[in-house]
Amino acid sequence: MDFSYSFTKRDQKYDRTFKNNLRWTLPVLLLYFFQLSSAKAHNPAADSTSFSILPSFSYSSDLGLAGGGTLHLIKYGSDYQPYKSFLDLSAVVTTNGFVNVQLLYDKPDIFGSNARSNIEVFGNRRLNDNYFGIGNSSGFNHGLWDDDYYNFESISFGASVRTRHPVYRHNDRRLDILSLGSVSYNIPYDDDSDRLIGQEKPVGFVGGWLNYIGTGVMWESRDQEFTPTRGNQSRLEFYLMPKMLLSDYQMATIYAETRQYINFKFLSNTVLALRGGFEHSIGDVPYWQLPKIGGESTVRGYPFARFRGNSALFYNVELRNWVVSNEFYDVRLGVHAFSDAGRVFDKLGDWENPLANHKRTYGAGLAFAPYDSDVILRMDYAFSSDMRRLYISFGYLF
Repeated sequence: MDFSYSFTKRDQKYDRTFKNNLRWTLPVLLLYFFQLSSAKAHNPAADSTSFSILPSFSYSSDLGLAGGGTLHLIKYGSDYQPYKSFLDLSAVVTTNGFVNVQLLYDKPDIFGSNARSNIEVFGNRRLNDNYFGIGNSSGFNHGLWDDDYYNFESISFGASVRTRHPVYRHNDRRLDILSLGSVSYNIPYDDDSDRLIGQEKPVGFVGGWLNYIGTGVMWESRDQEFTPTRGNQSRLEFYLMPKMLLSDYQMATIYAETRQYINFKFLSNTVLALRGGFEHSIGDVPYWQLPKIGGESTVRGYPFARFRGNSALFYNVELRNWVVSNEFYDVRLGVHAFSDAGRVFDKLGDWENPLANHKRTYGAGLAFAPYDSDVILRMDYAFSSDMRRLYISFGYLF
């Protein structure tokens, strides 16, 4: 596959921005990992609190160089796994015009019960949101990409809550019933006729509220939550967005995902990480809620939301190994190689041969972390048939 022309002028511009800012991002990274010494994984048998206000840094070809600040407050307890509570407040601005403010609160024993709740409040502004059309064969042209034909400005904000109610627990294994709820608002701007979204005017072009309730089940048997080396996590979720919840779009969604981790101890503890996901939506579905693939969270190497349809299928394969793990120097350095793939389905005819026309990408990356920290700096470089993409962020993709 020829990638000689896939690195666009826009990527070159942000690549130069990234290199020019290394002068101040490297000191920020050193400061970050220095302060992590007070935010490492604690002994679960001891009650303790970890508090830190840290600079936030990441980079992706989709969003550009991101900088901001993050407040972490983690409380550990002898009877709580993986912690008693976790609070994360962050604000991030990127060179590609993305602004994000987010509050996350995770509590394993909400209201003194065995239920675990995750609450999120967010606000986003994107100057370069993407819309490439609908379907698995939606076109792409590098000249139009450089001219922002596929881009537009959008604003979104909202809040959500996810609660896991345990129905079975045994050692590392647990089965949970999920209760889900969310309110959110999304609207596109700068969407006139010289942009693809302004020409096609998909459902949701005028923006609106999308509020849902949902339920599901989750199975958990991983040995660790942040850096798993064995076990499985699987979930099945259903969402309803009815008019009675004051939603401007009446629709329903089903989402399924499974993750499997295999530790090859005879290969220096190399971990094979596998993930597969499927999403299907019916009803009056706005474009931003359509199942999609592309971007850092699904198929790395393609731009964010490169393909949209009524259904989406994606899967990831990743080999990981900590090639350096030194307690004396308090450092771990890892390498990983991966392949992502998937496709969307928009018409009934697409299901006649569901294994055809899958979009495949390949890549490799590095991981860096203090010796016993749950926080990992990850760098991925991925290749697709459209372009190449670089991602620098915290934590493994899955």
